Amino acid sequence: LTGYPYDPEKAKTLLAEAGYPDGNGFPEVKIVTLDSYRTYAQTIQEDLSAIGIKAEVELSEATAMTEQLVSGNVAFSVFGISLGFDSSQYNMILCTDQPYNLAFYSNPEMDELFTEVRKEIDPEKSKETYLEILKIAKEDAVYGMLCDTLIMYAYNDSYNFEKAFENFSSSGVRPQDISPK
Repeated sequence: LTGYPYDPEKAKTLLAEAGYPDGNGFPEVKIVTLDSYRTYAQTIQEDLSAIGIKAEVELSEATAMTEQLVSGNVAFSVFGISLGFDSSQYNMILCTDQPYNLAFYSNPEMDELFTEVRKEIDPEKSKETYLEILKIAKEDAVYGMLCDTLIMYAYNDSYNFEKAFENFSSSGVRPQDISPK
């Protein structure tokens, strides 16, 4: 799937259609984020400013921001989440009443697709279902994904890495799971 295109002219048209020509009358947006995501938030702030929307970046401490997100007291936030390489974990952010569904998104069709895919044993059918899940998430604009961090690993042929990849996650390889050959 491709991301949403950057199209400030379309954004201005949509704002005008919604009764906010050039952003006039649109309420100021508060972007809550952590210091580590400040640059992303400032980029969004600049993009919003270019279409006439005022935005304030509010830096928060991780625990306080999490409490705000979980309580639903944040309309706009920039943060990161690592779900690892297991596609089934996306249910935590896309299914009704799941722990990391910080958008409070609820779509019965999405919930049903996750129920179906958990029962599927054919990898090709699972792949098709996950693609459908992602299409719905994009159409519903559940989250605006900014980027996906590339994680690189070095490999040394002098070591045995077999145990390291048994329970591999996005956290990486643990030194205790590597042994000399």
